[in-house]
Amino acid sequence: MRKTTALATRAMRVDARSLTPHLMRMGLAFFILMQLISAGVAFNSQAPGKSFFQSIIYANAIFASFVVPLLFANSITEEKEERTLPLLQIADVSPLAILLGKFAPRMISILLILVVQVPYSLLAVTLGGVTLHQVLASYLAVAAYIVLIGNISLWCSVIFRSTANAAGLAGILVLVYHALPALLHTIFVLFQNDTVFGQIASAGVSLMSKYWQTNVFVQLSQILATGGSQPYFSLQFVSNMLVGVLFFGFSWMVFDWFNRETESAPVASKSTRRAARATHRPRVWSHALVWKDFKFVAGGRRSIVFRVVAYSLLAFIVAGVHSGWRLNQLDVEESAGIVAAFLCFGFIPLEVALLVGGTFHREVKDKTLANLMMLPESTAKIAYSKLAGAFIGVIPSVFFLLLSLAFAPGIVSEILKEIGRGENFAIGMIIVANVVAQLLLYYHLVAYLSLSFNGWWALFVAYFVQYFGCLIPTTLVGIFVSAFNIRFSEEFGYLLGMIAAGVVFVLVLLLHVLIGRTLEKKAAA
Repeated sequence: MRKTTALATRAMRVDARSLTPHLMRMGLAFFILMQLISAGVAFNSQAPGKSFFQSIIYANAIFASFVVPLLFANSITEEKEERTLPLLQIADVSPLAILLGKFAPRMISILLILVVQVPYSLLAVTLGGVTLHQVLASYLAVAAYIVLIGNISLWCSVIFRSTANAAGLAGILVLVYHALPALLHTIFVLFQNDTVFGQIASAGVSLMSKYWQTNVFVQLSQILATGGSQPYFSLQFVSNMLVGVLFFGFSWMVFDWFNRETESAPVASKSTRRAARATHRPRVWSHALVWKDFKFVAGGRRSIVFRVVAYSLLAFIVAGVHSGWRLNQLDVEESAGIVAAFLCFGFIPLEVALLVGGTFHREVKDKTLANLMMLPESTAKIAYSKLAGAFIGVIPSVFFLLLSLAFAPGIVSEILKEIGRGENFAIGMIIVANVVAQLLLYYHLVAYLSLSFNGWWALFVAYFVQYFGCLIPTTLVGIFVSAFNIRFSEEFGYLLGMIAAGVVFVLVLLLHVLIGRTLEKKAAA
């Protein structure tokens, strides 16, 4: 037993002595404190404790949906990519010991993040609107959800040889867990009254209704409903834990099968494999760097085709769900507006962040940055050419956004009409300036941090840096103004908005220069 848990014990000791996990927990506790202060300012509202706790627990569930797959998807693949897994196997470390050593410390670290929130969350009970039972049941539901997707991601890490593929499949499975049942439920409801498929559809609706009880977001809504008294060990908790343990068993069973030839066939990076396939292909672009990053960062033509198919499917699903899968009830304008909202506030910003994070990180990881900087071009031209090639991958998203807006002229004209009004125009321009400034700051942080962190992790580290560096001071000022009921003149408010945007733009400019200098230092190292 001691031999089996030796790797896990060592990893937990290293984690306990590392500063980063403690800083993460401290930052999360500070975030909760900010939410508590906000709830205290809004104490006159109905059930401030419930509002306070909902913001925390749903943030945890959403955060887990994005972070946990990335955290566990590289559990085994990082050993494959570093070619250290054969050394562990030669040292007679069993598959179970390796899995426990890579899985247990990360899972304990994530669950400790939940535990550290509980004392603060209990204050929601004193604020009113939520009970102790609801608080504890909600945390148990999220903990079971984390165990589920953590084990699914671990299984993906076992069967794949690269972190990108493992994280991609894990993300798809999490999306399927949430989205596919909703689509199936809608289709079953559509055919429920059909004479041929009516019985099958009715059985499907009943099955999907049972499945909803295993979804963490449905479970949280039921727990936090007024007078909600869901049991601690609900169907969602038990099913998520059982499926999680089942996937851990699958990982153990197939570990040797998928990792027999790791030593004889070391993992090659995606860009290396693509470069090998492209060796005998003629280069058709005159701008080689643009072509290179379009091919290896944006994914090339295949990625463009995939994005077109994916966004077409998104538009189809939105239109079908919105109309109840009845063509005679289809509202093209509203459906197009929903698709535009998904693209504008979700997919496009995320795509840009991923492309920015992968543009420079790949060069540092593959140690090709020094060779790249030896080209007879300036650092700025090299960097801009790489970004231009990567941003070609965003063209399908932008095309579908413009197409959606073209099918929703009423929504666009209404927005423009609101912005065009006197007072609204000034406020709208200040808001737009601040949003653009914050987005540019975030993307520059991602680009800078991707030189040191993995491209995926750079996204989250940049968010926390921006949150604690920019958003918290702004939030504190807002809370202070609200708490003491301080009134400013309209002109002074406009001035503050412009100053805030100006400060962020200055930070963006400084980061822009810093990225160029860091690229040169990394190349010279």
